[in-house]
Amino acid sequence: MIKSLLLGLFFFVFTQSYSQDLLLPQLRSSFGLNHHTNRDVSYFTHVDSDKNTLIIATTERDSTFTDILTTKLDENYNLIWKNIFSIETNLSYDIPLKSFLNSNNELYIIGRSSFNQSKRNGLIFIVKYSASGERLYEKTIGELDGSNYFDFGYMDVDLNADGSLNLVYSPLNQANFESNNFIFLKIDNQGNLVHSFTKEIIHNGIVGKIDSGIFYFLISTPSQNDSSQNAFKLYKIEESNIETSIQFDDPNFITYYNGAVLPDDVKITIDADKNCYLVCPFATSDFNTNFDKIHFSKINNNNEIVIATTTSDSDRYYLIDSFIHEEYGNVVIANNLTKNSLHFLTVDENNDWKSIVNHDNMLATGFKKNSDGSFFITTSNSNIRLFSKELNELKSFHNSNTYELVDFAKINGNSISSVGTSYQKMFPKSDFYSQTNIHAEKLSDSQIENKYFFSGKGTSRAIPQEVIIDNDNNYLVFVAEKMGPEYLAIGGVDPPLSIRVLKYDQNLNELWEVQMPKFIIGKEYFIDENNFLYVNLRDYENNENYDLFKISPSGKVDFLNNSYNAYKLFWHGSYIYISTDIFSNSTTNKKHFFIYKLDKETGNLMEETKIDSEKFFEFFAVDEDIYFYTGGGVLDRPNQINLYKNGEKLFTRDLPTNNGLSVEEIDTNGTLMFLTNNFSSYRINKLNINNFYNYYNTSSRILHAKTFKDKNIFLYVDSNNSIVLDQNLKFVSYSDDLTSYYPYLMKWGDYILFGNYFDNRIRIIDHNGKVLNDFTTQIPLHKVFVNKVDKQDNLIMAGQHGNKAYVYNEYSWYKGFIHKYGSINKVLSNEEFYFNSPDDEIIVFPNPTSDRIDVNIPNQKIVKIDVYNVTGKRLKEFTTSQIDISNLNTGIYYIKIFTKSNLILHSKVIRN
Repeated sequence: MIKSLLLGLFFFVFTQSYSQDLLLPQLRSSFGLNHHTNRDVSYFTHVDSDKNTLIIATTERDSTFTDILTTKLDENYNLIWKNIFSIETNLSYDIPLKSFLNSNNELYIIGRSSFNQSKRNGLIFIVKYSASGERLYEKTIGELDGSNYFDFGYMDVDLNADGSLNLVYSPLNQANFESNNFIFLKIDNQGNLVHSFTKEIIHNGIVGKIDSGIFYFLISTPSQNDSSQNAFKLYKIEESNIETSIQFDDPNFITYYNGAVLPDDVKITIDADKNCYLVCPFATSDFNTNFDKIHFSKINNNNEIVIATTTSDSDRYYLIDSFIHEEYGNVVIANNLTKNSLHFLTVDENNDWKSIVNHDNMLATGFKKNSDGSFFITTSNSNIRLFSKELNELKSFHNSNTYELVDFAKINGNSISSVGTSYQKMFPKSDFYSQTNIHAEKLSDSQIENKYFFSGKGTSRAIPQEVIIDNDNNYLVFVAEKMGPEYLAIGGVDPPLSIRVLKYDQNLNELWEVQMPKFIIGKEYFIDENNFLYVNLRDYENNENYDLFKISPSGKVDFLNNSYNAYKLFWHGSYIYISTDIFSNSTTNKKHFFIYKLDKETGNLMEETKIDSEKFFEFFAVDEDIYFYTGGGVLDRPNQINLYKNGEKLFTRDLPTNNGLSVEEIDTNGTLMFLTNNFSSYRINKLNINNFYNYYNTSSRILHAKTFKDKNIFLYVDSNNSIVLDQNLKFVSYSDDLTSYYPYLMKWGDYILFGNYFDNRIRIIDHNGKVLNDFTTQIPLHKVFVNKVDKQDNLIMAGQHGNKAYVYNEYSWYKGFIHKYGSINKVLSNEEFYFNSPDDEIIVFPNPTSDRIDVNIPNQKIVKIDVYNVTGKRLKEFTTSQIDISNLNTGIYYIKIFTKSNLILHSKVIRN
């Protein structure tokens, strides 16, 4: 028994990577608020019993993609209250999906919040407001970190008379984004989950309806008899053990519904006797892309098909909608395209179609029913017509037609509220109308009585390029922002570009920001001893034009002089040194670069040096002397290294033939550490300014190297192994427990952080190469992002989040941010981390279990046990050796056991 547990424990420790706790920043700030887009979009509107109008919309806000904006206006469109609601996912892209207003004028909003990982929808949330705007409750269906699911394929919700909600959703499998599990929930008036059950419904298309607590689903599945056709089945589900269904075998039904899209085209309605009506449009031929017939079905409460019929060939119909009428049963609203008229249709018990009312020279575009039985028909974007429950037209309303009509609601018999979204360009030459604004109008039958307009601040596409830490531990951030949507296709117009420098204090309070006249690229900057920032700027439209600027600690920008294309920029004493990148001489086919020496105060050129057939590596200073290393031989595969002192070559070191040279570090004494590869030998090399050279061979290619504070050297090789050497390149230790793609190494105090490009996981490694702990952050630790350690040993990370709000890439944006984490000692909490040896005996019993588990370690006192799910999220903490997991879902969980003697051990438990 113990051996089996230890084997499972070993697997967990080295594949699940301990706990992988989420490390949250202590402080954070965002930037990117200069109108790249402005997503203020209307979704729903209601009118309460006091004739107040409620508008449910979205808006943008600092650090969020879109928030839920709820606005309440009185009868004269004066603002009563406005509330913003946001879900703090890692993207916070919140969209309302449904809204309800109960008899107490309380508002329910049900929506979804996308993660960065979401491909379709995200996380379901519910927020409920009182009539006065007080938030009565908020609830998320799932964890905010996406540990149980971060997407769903289907969702529906309905409000009951007692204020409770019936909700169903289908979480998507995180591996292939498919799911057939449907979770049914009952949520009471206070937001408490009072009932739930799960069912499997296999489908490749679904449309549903919730009525009086009963869930109706029409699903399509592949036909067993004909691979080109789908089969259709209607479910009626009341409880986990109460389910009925009916399979549709009628060939006509199957033919009609195979031509429709579930759920977009098919309408489902339920009458008071629980009869179910299905209405589906149909195209008469494969060559006709427009629907021109309608199929109608009635399924009674005993799951019997009592009506199944299709409109005749004599008239062509376009389906608008259908609804339950107290006299005529299910009424179908359709445009008669043959007669250019609007028809209200029904089907009698003899399967005969009947036209109840016709409206000549009127074609509908939409339908909305009111609680009093009246309803609206739209006939264009600006025309809304009110009909009585007797199907007679009462009024016609016209809005200003300056916005896209989204929703409308009845105030009384003479006036309505109309809401929508307008579109504007973010800059005059833009190809896109990407700025959206909220519009609302109170309409009578003769005029527009009142108007409401809202336009938020919006965001830009921010690209943080660098974070600089000055001598007072303030943070300066270089930011480039695209001030409108870009057109990626040929011939489009690029948006204006805003180049800025922002300065934050240690608490991430913004001190100032300045607009820069030119583009900041690469690392062409430095801060001097007085905190003046020197920046080499490139003309955005002319890549050959460079200028040198100086920015004071208070944010004053001064031009110094014309400058050069700086591959490397270095400052020492009274001079600035610039190295250009490689240039090619087309006539001689020689490659060369220049070294420019400038006066620091004026930017005047003092000296120019041209160096042929070599590649510049790095500047450094020893005492008052300026050095730089170069590579010689073939440009990409140098066979020698050169050292220059004050512009004069000191020596050339010949190297064995190799297939590439990678400079890793230059220490304060000028010792160069670099990697070389020549297919048969992989080496880490050291060369100092006295031409002393040594190396260490490995059997696999070395990907990265980094020096610890105590001068030990950590190597990561592409066989997923790590090696530690001392400062003389003598072997210290070896490990094979690191697996990563595109790894990145960074110093943090006495330790090295190990990150990679593909996920947000970071491992802490000590000077012996041992992984002490690992955690996740909100962006990856990698060279494509900005990672710094400040002068108080705090980890600083800057990056972007957010992407593709719409179908087109041109509308996508990135919110820039800077996050400040604690010091390494705070992350480690001054603990020593130990992991299980084969001698550690962990007794976990019973396992599996449905409720309680006893944990015992011989000769050890347990002080705490943490429970984690399979994604590494901590769920529970216990201070006894007995843990209770009865309220967790069935599945596999991991426990982290802390002992009085500072042992930290892990094991796996199963909840059945």
